[in-house]
Order: sequence, then C-alpha cells, then structure tokens
Amino acid sequence: MEKYELLAYWETELLSAHRWGRGEVIDIDNSVIYDAWNKIPKVTDDLENLVYQIISLEICNWRLLEFIPRLENAIENMKALPYDIGHGTSLTDDRKKKVWLYWLSLKDWISRFNILQWVGSRVCFEPIIKMLDPEMVTYKKIHDWLGEGNKNKEELVEILCIKILEKLSGDYMEESFWENLVFSDSPEKQELKRMWRRNDPEFETAIMKGGLEFCHHKFFRRLDIIISSIGVEKWRGVIPLEGDHGLTLNEEIDKALEPTITKINEKLDGHFNPFSDGEYASEKLFLRLLLVSLIESQQERAEGIVERNMGRGNN
Repeated sequence: MEKYELLAYWETELLSAHRWGRGEVIDIDNSVIYDAWNKIPKVTDDLENLVYQIISLEICNWRLLEFIPRLENAIENMKALPYDIGHGTSLTDDRKKKVWLYWLSLKDWISRFNILQWVGSRVCFEPIIKMLDPEMVTYKKIHDWLGEGNKNKEELVEILCIKILEKLSGDYMEESFWENLVFSDSPEKQELKRMWRRNDPEFETAIMKGGLEFCHHKFFRRLDIIISSIGVEKWRGVIPLEGDHGLTLNEEIDKALEPTITKINEKLDGHFNPFSDGEYASEKLFLRLLLVSLIESQQERAEGIVERNMGRGNN
C-alpha cells in the first residue's frame, strides 16, 4: 500500500463518528500524530498491518484490556500480531457456545406454544442445551424470565432469535425483510406494534437496535436485559441500572494504556529525534499515538453515554 493510501485510511478513522459520537463537533489537535507520520520514510507490511490491528480494536471489545498490552508489545518489536484482533475475530469457541446456548433456550421457550415445535424441541434442542450447560442454568434463567407466553412475547422472542441467528450465520437479512417482519401494514402487525408501545416505547428500539454484537463486552448483559424485559413486558423491568460500570471500565483502560503513554511522553519530552532514536522510532511513536488517540476518543464518548444513561436507567 502506498503511504498516501494508508494515511487516508487511518485519518478517516481518527475523525469517524463512531469514535467520537454522531453529531459531535470534533475539535482536537492531531499535529503530533501527523509530525510522527511525516517522518516515516516508507510503509512496511508490518506497519500497515499494525495500523489495521490498532483500528480494529475498539473500546467496546470484550477483550480490549487483553489486547492493549499485546499491541504495545507488537509496536515495540515492530512486528504485527500473527492473528486478527477486534470485532468478530476476537470471539472464542466458548463465547460462541454461550451465544448458541441462549438461542437454543429461547427457541425452546417458543416451542412450548406449538405442539409440533415442542416435540421437535425435546428431540433436538434439549440434548444440545444439556451438552453446553449440564446444569441448565441459562435455560432455567431464560424460561423463568419469560414466564407464560402471549402473542406479544412470542413475537418479540422470535424476532430476537432471528437477530441472533442472523449474526451467528453471518448471513444478514435485507432491510426489506425486517420491514415486512416488523413494520408491515397488516392489522396483526399493527396491533402488535401498538402493544409494544403501550408496554414501553423502548421495546421496539431494544429489539431492532439492541447492540447485539457478540464481541461487545456487555453483549450478554444486554441480552439479559432484553429477555427479562420481554418477560414482564416493560423495558428494564427486572435488571436494574448497573451504575458507573462504564466509568470504572475507563479507569481500567487508563491503567492498561499507561505503559504506552509513558513511552510517548518519554519521546516527546526528550525532544524526539527520529534520526538518533533508533530504528523505527517514528513508526513506533506514530503507532502509539494512534492507539491512544483512538481509544481515548471512545473513552470520552463513553463517559458521556454513561452519564446520560444513568439519568434514564438505560445502562
């Protein structure tokens, strides 16, 4: 990749809306990053791959605190990690199994209201659930939360199951599919929508935009909130606000970034000279600045979200 192409890539990410928040006015001084970048003589494969890996790691990733020191070590050695990080590539087999366990337990609950599905569930779902969770802890939790069924609950659970399966398979539905499923003009659908909104207007948003990314550090908590809310037909009717979790996480991130920030400050305070500071000095400074800048922008955004959510019980 040419240097100007890589510049356009990381520059776009540095100022992107999902880092700072949509609609936010971004007013930051990135001159230090550009100074380090301009001193880099050429783009090597490892530099390019490290930029990709840094950008792929976001604050919401469930393995963020594990990957930050790994990236710092990779930068120090100017050798990209030999595996992908961030987003879906961070998923482990155990985490995928847990997702399947939730899906199977939800499908089992729905099957109770259709005799043919119920028979099939006993043959297919329960044996697999017991293999994944011998004590049936997740299964029992989900069934207890959902309780007795009704048309409103069944519809919401079915949509949630489709959402989960869509992400498990990687075969994403066309927008028209969701419009027909949820927003069609049939009397039955319109009545269901009215039921949702009478119960709580946040139901529709929660199901359709539930933040259901498996790599998100609060994915299972979010899933628990949605399922338990369906059960009582009131948003967050069971699981209370978690408090300042987001702020606590920020403190842990600060600690994880300390070694990287220390090395940045050592270079900058010592009047950084790329020509007398060892091989790849400019590359290392640039990569560290990029890593810290991208994470800190999301920390700033996260603090604002936590403060807003604590005011309306939505964390």
